[in-house]
This record gives sequence, structure tokens and C-alpha cells, in this order.
Amino acid sequence: MKEEQRLPQIAANTIRQHHMFKQGDSVLLGVSGGADSVALLVFLRQMSPQWGITLRVGHVNHRLRGEESDGDEKFVRALAQRLEVAFVSGSFDAKGEAKAAGMGVEEYARLRRYQFFRQWAGEKGLIATAHTLDDAMETVILNLARGTGVRGLRGIPYVRDRVIRPLRDCTREQVEAFLREQGQPFRTDSTNLTDLYHRNLVRHQVVPVLRQLNPGLSRTFQGLMNQMTAQWQMTEELAGKAEKDCALPNGRLARQKLLGCPAPVRQNLWLRMLEQKNITVSAKTVEELERLAVQGCGAVELRRGLRMRASQKELWLEQEEQPVPSFGTPWINLPEKGSLLLPFCAGKKIRLTVLLEKQGISPEKINNKDLKKRLDYDTICNAVLLRTPGPKDSLRQRGKDNDVFFLYRTGSRGLSGGAISKMVVLEDCHGVVWAQGLGAADRCQVTAQTSRILYIEVLEDVG
Repeated sequence: MKEEQRLPQIAANTIRQHHMFKQGDSVLLGVSGGADSVALLVFLRQMSPQWGITLRVGHVNHRLRGEESDGDEKFVRALAQRLEVAFVSGSFDAKGEAKAAGMGVEEYARLRRYQFFRQWAGEKGLIATAHTLDDAMETVILNLARGTGVRGLRGIPYVRDRVIRPLRDCTREQVEAFLREQGQPFRTDSTNLTDLYHRNLVRHQVVPVLRQLNPGLSRTFQGLMNQMTAQWQMTEELAGKAEKDCALPNGRLARQKLLGCPAPVRQNLWLRMLEQKNITVSAKTVEELERLAVQGCGAVELRRGLRMRASQKELWLEQEEQPVPSFGTPWINLPEKGSLLLPFCAGKKIRLTVLLEKQGISPEKINNKDLKKRLDYDTICNAVLLRTPGPKDSLRQRGKDNDVFFLYRTGSRGLSGGAISKMVVLEDCHGVVWAQGLGAADRCQVTAQTSRILYIEVLEDVG
């Protein structure tokens, strides 16, 4: 019977096969204190002189388990010192920050953990994590349960960006056998013994049943993941071409061209867009995005403040801007002539200038942007105020087609609520008469009969 390979042989072969690093590379190891990451640290420390790489250990304390979390940090620090490897650590309140961000603790903790790793590794350094074959198998099962396509059946990639996974072909059993050989203790996360998280539920309840059906389950999944990776790479190449074909100058996607792509390629484009925003995508989300593309209208909420929106011609990601606090001046009397300079907010000042029509430039010689700053002075009530817009504000302006009147409200013209809240509006006793960037209400627009003009300037960062 053929003797099964040990961890050092398997990991070394994985590193060579996937060209994970070269002589002189700097590698940041993410070490939690658990068996997998401790085994990776011990193995790479033994091989680093031969391979000519520089190692550093990074530990993130999520502050989820009180004294136990602090004990993990002390353990990893002491181990790094014993192995004479540089150590760096950081901490954050995973539970509190995840709640504030409207995300699950597992997902948020992973994102923040990698933020630490990237910061410590620097622009050119590599990041090594200790994901094993068992981890990859569990990921596939979780993806199947949530709903997935080919992408989710690849498991955990060997290399992605600057992240490498040398233990990706090693089983958990091989990891623990290596640590016993080395006489190296490790920490056990008490939450791993419970079914508190979905991954633990798969590990404790699902995998044992599947192993009864197939004792060689890990290697069977390995073959599946390799096949799916090859198929995904082919789809990636097609998606790269489609992304260029569908891209518009404004950063959006051309809807009809997108609908003309094969479904797997189109779904790949969704995943690319969402991955850039660090969004974990389920099959349900992809189905909603597909339906959105077919309908050509509406939006799909991806997370708080971020949605995918569609029109008949385009699809795009829309990030909701945070509104600035509302602000307004007291009621003021318009000057009969000359200028009035008013402090506003956020470094803004507003200048109101009264001009005789014959002193101004004739409307046909004024560009559209400047026309939006001019009102018929005599159509405005004497008392006015300047403020940021409110949710019920409207500005009635004459449309270009068949003299139709259009009503502009918050969120119209493609403007988000955050963008509108940064505007300035002028109000008199009858309502809003002017809005920054949109111009005058219909009743206050400059005409051939105008004798006096109120010219409005919004001055940014005026001292």
C-alpha cells in the first residue's frame, strides 16, 4: 500500500506547482493560534532559509471571546518570538462594528482581517493563510447550500491577488499529524466546538454523514474543484472580453449588449462588479440581478446604501451619499440694488446681486450654466431665505416637449438624496424659486419683460 504523503511534501509541491513565491519575497503569515495556521508557521519557518524568503507573523484579535481571544494573541506572540519571526498584531470590536455596518459577524470579521493583513504586508508583500483542503470542501458545501454556480464550486483558490494558501492540498488530519510530530501545541477556539456558525454546522453535522458515504470525500471534492476551476478560467476569459464590449464611457454597462452575452459570462460580470465592493453574493442575488437586467428598470439593494440600478439602456452601481446636516438662513429682505453676501455652511457663502436688465448680458449670449443663476427679481416676494433642500421640496419648471410642466423632487434627474442635500435653494413666501444647478422656477425665469435680475452665486471655501 502506497504511503500517504506528509504535510511538508504536499505543501512544498503546492507552492512549486502554483508558483506562490520566489527568492527574496516577503511573506506575512496570518496566524490565529489554531492548528492550521500554527502548522503553516512552523513549516515555513523551517523552509524559509532554503527558499530565501522573509517571514512575519500577523495576528488579529477580533475581541469576540474576551480573555480567550487575548490568550490567543499572547500564544501567537510567544510562538513567533521562540521561532525568531517578526510579530505584529491588531484588534477591533468585530461584533459591534459588524452591527454598525449592517453585516454578519463572520463576513465583516473576514473583511477587516484582510484589511490588517494587506496593511502589514505592504504593497509588494505576500499574504499567506492556512486554508486546508477540508476548508475548501466545506466552502463548496456552504456555497451549494446558499446556491451557487461554477464559481462557488471552485472552493478556495490557491492564489488570489497577493494571497497564497500553501496548505490548500493538505487535509486537517495531515495538519494535526504534522504538529504531533513536531511536538507543537496550538490553541482551540471554543466556538469551533459549537454549531454557532454555519461552517461549524457543516463541519460537525454534514461532513461526517458524507464521509460515511465516501471515506475519500476530501480527494473527491479536490477533483471536482479542479474541474470547476478549469471551467471558471475559461468563463473568466470570455467575461474579460465581454466586460470591454459592454463598458460605456460613464463606467456603466450597456444593457442590450449585456443581455446578448451567455448567462455564465453575464453572471461572471455581476460577480466582478460586486466583488470590487466586497459583497458576498448568493444565488438569489444573482437571480435578482438577472431579472433586473431583463426588466430594464428598478433597482436591487445589495447592502445598505448600495444598489444595482437599471434603465432601458444601462446598468450601474449606485452608492448612496451621506447627506449633510440641513441648514438655512433667517428670512432676509432682498436688496433694492447692489450685492448682499451671506455666510452659509460648509465653507460656502452666497452672493445675491441685483442688476438692471440693460446692465446684464442678453439671454441669447449667456451660456446655460450662467442662465441657471438668474431670476426675474420682480416676481419674487421681498422676504427670502436660503437653505438646504427638504424631502418635500419641488421646483416647477417648463419642459422642452409640448410645454409640459415637470415637477422635480428629491432623487430625480439621476441625483441621489445625498447630492441634493448638498445643494442650496432659495425660497420666498410662495415656495422654492431657485435650486443650485437646476435654475429658477417657471414663475421666476428671466423673460423679455424682465426689468431687474437677481443673480445668485454660490462661493465655495471663501475666507
